[in-house]
Amino acid sequence: MKKACALAVWLAGMIPLATAAGETRVPEIHGYVQTWWTIREELENGIRQAGSEDEAAQTAAGFSLRRARLSLADTLGSSRLRFRLEILLEENARLTDCYLAGRLAPGWELVVGQQKIPSTYESLQSSTGLDFVERSTLSERIADWSLSRTPYISPYMGNRALLRDTGLGLRAAVGPVRAFAMVGNGLGANLFVGGKQRKEFLYGNGPADLFYGLRLDADLGPGLTAGGHASLNRHDNSLLNDAKTVIDLRRWSWSADLGWALPRGVTLRGMYAAGAVDDDYYRDRRTNYEYQGYELKALVWLVPDRLQTGIRFDRYEDEFNQAGNHVVERHWTLGATAPLSPGSRIQLNYVWKETDEPYVPDLDDDLLLLSAQLAF
Repeated sequence: MKKACALAVWLAGMIPLATAAGETRVPEIHGYVQTWWTIREELENGIRQAGSEDEAAQTAAGFSLRRARLSLADTLGSSRLRFRLEILLEENARLTDCYLAGRLAPGWELVVGQQKIPSTYESLQSSTGLDFVERSTLSERIADWSLSRTPYISPYMGNRALLRDTGLGLRAAVGPVRAFAMVGNGLGANLFVGGKQRKEFLYGNGPADLFYGLRLDADLGPGLTAGGHASLNRHDNSLLNDAKTVIDLRRWSWSADLGWALPRGVTLRGMYAAGAVDDDYYRDRRTNYEYQGYELKALVWLVPDRLQTGIRFDRYEDEFNQAGNHVVERHWTLGATAPLSPGSRIQLNYVWKETDEPYVPDLDDDLLLLSAQLAF
């Protein structure tokens, strides 16, 4: 995969595109890198070396490469057709975005390929423009649970959706309303469906067993916006590519959010979301996993276009197999963002974490983090 992706980018960069005027050009290459400096992260663990009783460090500090992406995006022949190809490089190279989009009419566009799914407002934001270093806990996890990741041991257990799936998307903008509808595999990024002609991750699948998602956003007045999404992912008796493992997927999720941009650079936003993994994997008629949560945040530009500060509170609650044990995670995030140039910036975040889990102590895990982003 890594060599194939690198070759695809190189070839795409070498292919000239025809313009309406008959001229040719090479597609533009863009990308960004996010480097993290973990100044201090509490890591209470109580670990001691067997025999010597040497105590392990109770904090983490150091540097990491959080994100590194390379992309091509351009029009093909006319403004009615465009493409986007993006590759994740910080781990094993994988495709993130890979789609072709065609304008059907003013304000209407059909998108074919691997793309972000309808989800929370923050899931659809680019990582280069987040208000804080990371998305809220709910927005970070909801796509995985909406698609194929399982809370039980299965071939799906480690699947990371990367907020994306492969399928057909329809985007529309009519007056103050924007809509995004999608039908996809329901498996996540780089996981496809194929039978004997070309065996893929999913070998057998019903024609209507897919992911269905819809997101709506609307401008309600000066500075006031509202949005929300709903999704359903159902696969009955799907067959994996080993041609013997049968798994059902039944998932739903939804969210609602409200934002208000006030004078003097102040922005307020709130969101609530919930979902469930109801695969009935154990055949006990219990919902395998349920989750819900919300976030509240306020942002203010202390120096217009130079320095923005903000505070966010997010809460995430989940329950496994209706066992009655609810785990609640609460995060307070204080942040400051200093833009350096379009797409490049420095962010400093302090995250205070609290976890309520039955019979498990809440270990120290607060975090002070500095992120530097370079975009080109």
